[in-house]
Amino acid sequence: MSENVDEMKIFKSLSSPSRVAILRSLENQPMNYTELMRVAGMDKRTGSGKFAHHLKTLFAAGLVRVNEESKLYELTPKGVQIVGILKEMRWTLSETQRIKVRRSNLVLEEFDRNRISKVLVEEAGMPAKTADKVAKAVEERLQNLRIEHLTAPLIREFVNAFLLEQGMEQYRNRLTRLGLPIADVDRILEETVKNPSFSALTSSVAATVFREYALNKIVPSEAAEKYFLGDIDLEGLETWVFSVYSRIYEGDELKSVVKEVEAIEFEVVLKDAVLSEERFGFVADCLVEKSRKVSVYLSESVDADSLSIRRFHLLAPFDKIQLPSVKEVDLVFARRPASSEGHPFEESSAICGKGSVNLVGLFLRSGSSEKKFWDGLRSSLEALNAAFHGKAVSVKRFWRLENFRFVVSLVGVDELVEKAGFDRAEIIAETAKECRRLSEENLLLLASKSSQRAAERLKKLDMHVHGAKEVERLAENKPYSSNPSLTTASEIREIHKFYTGGLYAKVSSKEAEKLKDLKPLVVLSF
Repeated sequence: MSENVDEMKIFKSLSSPSRVAILRSLENQPMNYTELMRVAGMDKRTGSGKFAHHLKTLFAAGLVRVNEESKLYELTPKGVQIVGILKEMRWTLSETQRIKVRRSNLVLEEFDRNRISKVLVEEAGMPAKTADKVAKAVEERLQNLRIEHLTAPLIREFVNAFLLEQGMEQYRNRLTRLGLPIADVDRILEETVKNPSFSALTSSVAATVFREYALNKIVPSEAAEKYFLGDIDLEGLETWVFSVYSRIYEGDELKSVVKEVEAIEFEVVLKDAVLSEERFGFVADCLVEKSRKVSVYLSESVDADSLSIRRFHLLAPFDKIQLPSVKEVDLVFARRPASSEGHPFEESSAICGKGSVNLVGLFLRSGSSEKKFWDGLRSSLEALNAAFHGKAVSVKRFWRLENFRFVVSLVGVDELVEKAGFDRAEIIAETAKECRRLSEENLLLLASKSSQRAAERLKKLDMHVHGAKEVERLAENKPYSSNPSLTTASEIREIHKFYTGGLYAKVSSKEAEKLKDLKPLVVLSF
């Protein structure tokens, strides 16, 4: 008899839409008296008596109680069960109107919120209980939209929007799908029709996916934000997940080069390669075809005029090369051997990654405050260091290297020296000091040369943020400087020791002779 009485109380409590609304609201979170009145659609002055009756009915059925600590109304365990049964009833009664989902395998299936829960747990790393709660909330919203057909990607977008709304950005980032908008794929296909290159077609699409993956998964969010703001730049994001920036090979390792070239971002250096050998010509042609820079480091004496192979760069000790008659000489100051940009390979066979700091942008953002500028520089270097650590973890899966060394360069040194009154040596010395602080193992090296691409990208972003007038006040109508302008031996002597990642300079033959004691490398292009 008592069981029948309990059932009747429950059925009575569910006979009012206002009471059902109260139960559904309490499922999401505990609420106070005023909030519940609002949910029931009642006015405080005219509906208090009726609302009190609703609450009394829910209490009598054992579905609602007051939390002793918070003094808020909440569902009892029985109330939680009843709300769950109501949902199942609603789902069953609307079975003929269930949402259909078109899967990626072109199969049309009924919507199942358990699939959302599973994805949230497996892909986003969300706790199972939280995932189930999110899936239920998403299901209710989709039902309220009265949509008959959905696609799996659209459901994912809906879930991502819900996660952002709920402040769950960390899960949303892990759930993001990587890919291209249809319009972009159409554009790439049209370009390929005009200039057929199917390898370029697949590589451009893959590069976009890997770049998004790197910025969403490998690069920490703080560093990614600075990248998008234009405070820093990262080289080779298209292959950042698995590649090294530059790599040196011994003369007998030529066959490994062809195998690994796709995982080298910028430059291949061949050490003491036999230049006359046919296989060297084959390897060089292969690397050039892949748009990789090819350099040869020679430790022995060589006559530059005797070399016949073309399309590569030659590096040789200044005191061991017979130079052709030239007015200017390209020199790099680094512990030998090194790349054509001066990055040293002394303790490692590879430079794992490279990034740049935008000095002009930091100066503009500082509002001419010296303290804000230096704080911004340190913060940018810390962001680069964090990004490099993420890259090292990822690259270790693909490369067996003893040391993962990275280089940092400064974009816009000349602009700050010439137009903002900064001291070149102070900027470089402070940056080198910060690199040493961040990397006690000397794995973060300061290099002089940035890429032209980075300089152009950073200026473009600054013009968007600060306006063309402000930017051109410092940089005029030229790209930002990607390497400090050093033309005299005295300027180079003053700062070369700070560039542990290599100093690149173009000087006259006369000035070059004054620097022989520093044992630079000569860079020749063929």
